[in-house]
Amino acid sequence: MPTQTEVFWRHLPGVRSRERTRFLFFAGLATLISLAQTLGLASSEALFLAHFGAQWLPVAFIGAAITTVLGSMMYAVRVGTERNDGLFVAMLVGSAVLIGVAAVAVGAGHHVVLPGLFCFYYLSQAVFVNHLWTFTGDFFDTVQSKRLIPLFTIGASVGGVIGGAVGALMAKIAGPVSLLGGWAVMLAGAALLIHRARHDLHRWGPLEAEEADETSVEGIQSAMRYLGSSPLGRWLSLSAMSMMLSLFVLQYLYSDVFAKAFETPERLAQFFGIYLAITNLIEIAIEVRVTPWLIQRFGVPAANLIHPLLTLASFGGLAHSYGMMAALGGRMNRELIENSFAGPLRALLYNAMPQRHRGRTRAFLEGVVVYAGMALAGVLLLVFDQTDPIWLCAAGGTMAVLYLGANIRVRREYVRTLVKELRAGRLDLEDLGDEVGQWETHQLAKLWEQLLANDRTSPSRSLLQLIPSLASRGHVEPLIRAASHPHPAVRRSCINALAAVGDDAGDTSIYLALDDEDEGVRLAALRGLIRVRSSARPLEPVFTRLLDDPAPTVRAEAAANAGELGEAVIARMIRSDSATEAIAALRCAPASMFEAVALRIHDRDPDVRAAALEYIARSNTPPRLDMHDLVRIARDENPQVRRAGVLLLANVDSIDAVHAIAGSLGDSSYAVQFAAETILGSLGETGIGAVEPLLRAQSERIVDSALRAVKAIQVPASREVLKGEFRHRVREIWRCVAAFQHLPDPSGIPSTFLELALSDDIMRSRRIAFKILELIEDRNVVRRVEKSLQSKSARARGDALEVLSHMGDRETASLLVLLHESGPLGDRIPAVTEILSVPMNEGDAIMVSRNLNNSWVAMAAVAVDSPEASMKYEVSLMERLLALKQVPLFSQLSLEQLEAIQQISSEVEYLASETIVKEGDPGGELYLLIEGKVRIYKGYGTLEERLLSSVNAVSYFGEMAALDDQPRSATVIAAERSRMLRLDGESLKELIRQMPEISFEIMRVLTGRVRRAESRQTAR
Repeated sequence: MPTQTEVFWRHLPGVRSRERTRFLFFAGLATLISLAQTLGLASSEALFLAHFGAQWLPVAFIGAAITTVLGSMMYAVRVGTERNDGLFVAMLVGSAVLIGVAAVAVGAGHHVVLPGLFCFYYLSQAVFVNHLWTFTGDFFDTVQSKRLIPLFTIGASVGGVIGGAVGALMAKIAGPVSLLGGWAVMLAGAALLIHRARHDLHRWGPLEAEEADETSVEGIQSAMRYLGSSPLGRWLSLSAMSMMLSLFVLQYLYSDVFAKAFETPERLAQFFGIYLAITNLIEIAIEVRVTPWLIQRFGVPAANLIHPLLTLASFGGLAHSYGMMAALGGRMNRELIENSFAGPLRALLYNAMPQRHRGRTRAFLEGVVVYAGMALAGVLLLVFDQTDPIWLCAAGGTMAVLYLGANIRVRREYVRTLVKELRAGRLDLEDLGDEVGQWETHQLAKLWEQLLANDRTSPSRSLLQLIPSLASRGHVEPLIRAASHPHPAVRRSCINALAAVGDDAGDTSIYLALDDEDEGVRLAALRGLIRVRSSARPLEPVFTRLLDDPAPTVRAEAAANAGELGEAVIARMIRSDSATEAIAALRCAPASMFEAVALRIHDRDPDVRAAALEYIARSNTPPRLDMHDLVRIARDENPQVRRAGVLLLANVDSIDAVHAIAGSLGDSSYAVQFAAETILGSLGETGIGAVEPLLRAQSERIVDSALRAVKAIQVPASREVLKGEFRHRVREIWRCVAAFQHLPDPSGIPSTFLELALSDDIMRSRRIAFKILELIEDRNVVRRVEKSLQSKSARARGDALEVLSHMGDRETASLLVLLHESGPLGDRIPAVTEILSVPMNEGDAIMVSRNLNNSWVAMAAVAVDSPEASMKYEVSLMERLLALKQVPLFSQLSLEQLEAIQQISSEVEYLASETIVKEGDPGGELYLLIEGKVRIYKGYGTLEERLLSSVNAVSYFGEMAALDDQPRSATVIAAERSRMLRLDGESLKELIRQMPEISFEIMRVLTGRVRRAESRQTAR
């Protein structure tokens, strides 16, 4: 029987298991702040209206708006200067103290502070709500926010229900002034909650290297610039302004009714408490049921028209009957509908904007523009001093009509902005889900068709990506017309989309596409017809006709569905001498073709061989090959064949097969690696047993793949294995770090190489340690920590170390924190020695180095400790690797990567005066001068001969020619007998294809050169 906890989370399926603790904290914080603000609203409004009356509301509106804008500006200046959690605590505590003092003053009869409390409520509401969502957004990524923010909104409504009920009870028992005390206490409680959770907050995030600063001064300036250039932004501004004008006129009218109906502060406070409890309860129902249904039914822009219509109806109701029922309806529209419906819809409208502008624009509109509208409403009410409410209803109704008109324009500009962002590739329509209604999609389809008509040669990727979205929303007519577009990619995408929706209207287009000139379009049409196969239109004639199609892929696909006649065609194609025909048939061959396919598993063409082997692997039949043959296939030089070999091994029930699959984890092809990881991930404990030895492999590529495979094995033991590896790597780092400190001064190749090898092992183990953390902790948080540790900011590093200290097991995490702390290493060693033993002198350093599970370190340590035992080849290898390390192009590469490069290099010798490279000759080789000296000339052998430079060992030249293949820009002559390594550019490019991570390190070096060149240019 499920526990209460399980039942609770079952009702919140959008919350993932690893998010639950974070979710409970932020939902609780939203509830607590909402509870406090509900008490604040009931008390400040009741006391103000009871003692001053509705006639003073216009002045209060102006004062509240000015206070809120000025306070928000002060907040904006401060928000980027300290941590969001610390700032939140300071604001909550400061507000609690201020409200507490005001409560004492009101209790003593000093009612002069009541207008200030009224204004302060609006300021605190604006700042706390803005900061709550900014603060919450620091700890959830975009996808998580989309799932969870609506649930936090529900939490805020729950706080409103509780706050309203508590407020009504407190007002009845202790009077309305007691609500001010409750307001202060709840804000202090929220501050305490954040303070108590500070360690968890450091562990959870924030996810970005810098916290969100959407409400900062820079953010507001950026929003203003965007609004000035965006039609959608300008209409949203007018919508926000007219909305606030109409709503505050409405507030003035219903407040007047309430103040006259409830003449004492106690009765007014009780009424507000009961009202807020009930309406917040209704808010929850609207947020959970009504708002999602309206969005799904009409889309966001269309549903956004409902609130201005209800606002217009509210003024009509008050004009018709200026009494309690109309006033209640007006207030429900002002608060309940705005909070549960209109506000969330406005937030979704911002999704059409570029992501970098969304938060800032929303903060500006919801802050500055909204409160400017509040102040303007106050001014209009003062100027339009009419005792008859009919005139005010007419004025407010006019503003509501303006609000409605602005929202109609917002709807149109929303679609245009969508198209603009889709074309620019900054937006995916699928990400918007139900936010776009049928009218908007129809307009989008019309604009899409116009753009496609103007883009007949090379349609953009975003236009193609829009096709399936339009089809899924029922807009097939534009796709039927576009199925005859000149570009085959458009035709192919349209046919795929029409087949996917299975609309009868698209059948004709699909049938016509069977005769398309493009092979891909014909194949898409054939597959589409197979997918939507209908008894009303038999496909046998289609399949028979396509058996003579010129394209092997189409012919094979048709044959696979054409019965006995088709089988004969596939059999002929399998036996064909054409590799293209054979491969197409092998990919479509039915199970009955096993014997025919088996004849091609030894084909000379590797692609045919791979297709045949993959067919046998798909058949789930134990291959008629012994283990030796299967292992040979899995080690073939062709990556597709190797991948097929791995898939074949998965069908063999043998521990040897499992170990052979594990052996493919270090394959140079990511497709082979992924296949091996996926298969091992399905084997449970057996997979762990095969992968575990590879976690200590010399190759970092193998270790990375083995770690991913362990993570994929969903058994409890896998996490323990990863934690064990984390402990091992961090401890190895400290042994190497301590050994490095006690090495003798470099005095030759072995000792110099030992320093390099130890440094390389430290960086390698550190990289692996953080990769393990990404697998056992939140990946985004780990990456943020690693990035912050490179920051020059002491605060950022300190925060990152605090987060790091809570990851993995505490003891190992503390060792990793010690490694990254600043200050002399000697000050940290005593703390390390309390956990593990590390080398404390030169002898210990050499001994630990000899015993490390690192062949480079061990080889160098032996050569340093026992020179006579060192082989000449080993010293030569160390010399080569040291020479490669001195080339800036390779300076950031690991020893594993350098060793791969040196394997494709060759050693050459040149005699004195011999030409090494000649100016104007084709380039393509990089030279590393190990011994000797060379001279570099411009115009060598001509009257304009000029010596550019002399280069002594150890150095290099020609590194750029290895990559760009440009002619040599100078002549290089051996000044004396010289020995060097020659690295062929084509071989280097092939190595990069096999080890693409090398290219990233080379790019860093080249980027550094560009930055330095730009700096020199700027300095001039």
